[in-house]
Amino acid sequence: MVGCLSQTFDINSTDLYHLVFQLSKVNSIDVQSIIMNTIRNKLYHLVFLFASLILLQSCGVVYYQGTNVSLEQATKQDSKVKVKTITNEIYEFRRIVFEDGKFYGVQKKGSEMVNIPLEVNELSKVRLQDKTMSTVLSIVIPVVMIGVLIGLIGSSVSVGGGGFGTN
Repeated sequence: MVGCLSQTFDINSTDLYHLVFQLSKVNSIDVQSIIMNTIRNKLYHLVFLFASLILLQSCGVVYYQGTNVSLEQATKQDSKVKVKTITNEIYEFRRIVFEDGKFYGVQKKGSEMVNIPLEVNELSKVRLQDKTMSTVLSIVIPVVMIGVLIGLIGSSVSVGGGGFGTN
């Protein structure tokens, strides 16, 4: 119900839209384009936020300890291992195993696990995964990125009490 001086009218949403549309013609304001631009801007930010969340969910960070360990120590730990050879080639293995008197690095090739023989005298560095830091970084980096994203979106959205046609 809308009261106008001494008369009262029943108005539904369709009538209200037509009334605003008629008033906009008088004031030369394109209400439909204002509404569409507002929706488009909000939708753009929402799509960007969800796309970023999906991409960040697929990120995994593997952080390796700074100290070198022996292959015997790497065998005892059941964690990922980064190996650097004396020719500066870098290999990442799921773990190191000791079988038949030899060390092997276990890698996933396709759908199966493959043992790659390692020569002790050809390795310059053997580093274990730091599980704690890997977990922390896998959580902190996406949270910081989402915070930055929300900050950017929040700074681009204007908050004000202006009506139609005000800048």
